[in-house]
Amino acid sequence: MYYEYQRLLWDDVNFNNLNSIQQEFHWHVLGNVGVFFVDYRGARSWLRNPQDEIEKNNLGNRQWQALQHTFGPNGDFKDCSHAILVSTIPVVLFTKDITKLTAKKIDDAKEQWTYQYSAQQKKLLDIVKGWKDKSSMRQANVVGGDVHFGGHTDIFEGNEKYLKQLTASAL
Repeated sequence: MYYEYQRLLWDDVNFNNLNSIQQEFHWHVLGNVGVFFVDYRGARSWLRNPQDEIEKNNLGNRQWQALQHTFGPNGDFKDCSHAILVSTIPVVLFTKDITKLTAKKIDDAKEQWTYQYSAQQKKLLDIVKGWKDKSSMRQANVVGGDVHFGGHTDIFEGNEKYLKQLTASAL
């Protein structure tokens, strides 16, 4: 059903050859706004590449390369003044200790970035922050979901607030 409805909004799906689909992540530039849709699960399941070492690299090499290029100096977002990173789960939710404690009772907590992928979480936020810091005219936001509540969070590095995250249930 996903391919029949959602993916058709941004891709011409060849229903005679679904095996030709190599990635679920995608990005678009709409005017001066860049939107990157992260695929948090595909690289660890149906699109798994044995060379990705998923234990250390939750998004897979291809997606990390696309993120670095898209947000890079010559990437598709180079002329954008606003970037939105969309993730199926919040990129920032709870601390690692709270997430580990929660995971003892609620399995879904094991899917959060801080449960197992803190280094990749920082890498992802650094990519977005690096893009934003290239110009004082740039803004960036993170949108996440699938945690059964909504809200907003300011993301800080030290004392500097550099991103706002919106959480919607569910994306």
